[in-house]
Amino acid sequence: MGIATTIPRASTALARISALLSARLNTIWRSQKKRKTLSVRETASLGERRFVAVIQFERHRFLIGASPSSVNLLTQLPDDEAPSIDFRSGGAR
Repeated sequence: MGIATTIPRASTALARISALLSARLNTIWRSQKKRKTLSVRETASLGERRFVAVIQFERHRFLIGASPSSVNLLTQLPDDEAPSIDFRSGGAR
């Protein structure tokens, strides 16, 4: 898979996640629920103000990469029941 197909797919996925988050957050705000559904599960610094992070929204998890000028969806991870990624040891735990 080349970069020409990866970037549009990642952009489309990020747009879908954004729409999903927006719709869900509007629902939460309207219903005045106090439960937290969006969280940062893990982060790992890559140096020079760059990092990767596992973001969880309800039971869905996403691996994102970020720099000072952008945020990119790298992949959607298996739902929360699956083993989580341990960035410190280089594998799943």
